[in-house]
Amino acid sequence: MMKKFKHWFVNVYWYHYKLHTLGGLFGALILGIMIYSGVTRVTPDVFLTLASAEPVAFTQSDMITDYLAEKDGGEMVFASNALQLSEASDPAMASWEQLHIALIDEERTLFIVGESMREFFSDLTDSFMSAEEMELPADAENPCMVPLTGAPILADVGLVEEAVFGLVKRPPENPEDAERFENAIQCLRWVLEG
Repeated sequence: MMKKFKHWFVNVYWYHYKLHTLGGLFGALILGIMIYSGVTRVTPDVFLTLASAEPVAFTQSDMITDYLAEKDGGEMVFASNALQLSEASDPAMASWEQLHIALIDEERTLFIVGESMREFFSDLTDSFMSAEEMELPADAENPCMVPLTGAPILADVGLVEEAVFGLVKRPPENPEDAERFENAIQCLRWVLEG
């Protein structure tokens, strides 16, 4: 009986359907990986984007999120990235593209920007909450920017800008996301408090 099955499998099935079988197994593997990635994906409660024309590093944004996680007590999930945005060089162009993506991405809620980015972000006041809405002090020139200059954590991470500001994106109409924006406002408070 086993000999007949082996003969049939090797000489009939495998000979005629090996590509179909391998393709089906490969497709099932890809589908399984996609489902696993989707089910286990963790959406951050606060996504920090650190942007400056001065040199910045991922370690600086990571140090800020580590500080915020310590203040939070481990309840929230943090994610971050750092973008060095200078004039027209190839790496800077990629960073500008990443900044535009960050501005569109609904998960990115908290921005810490240097003085060199003031003009760029001043044109985007409709995209960010005003400091008055957040019940935080406002910058004299831009009501959406919260002055963070002198905050101890920013000095500790070595931000070299003469002035640093925090911004929180305006939440969409979706009430499910409101908590993420409240978390971002709380994080700005923690940065200010030191």
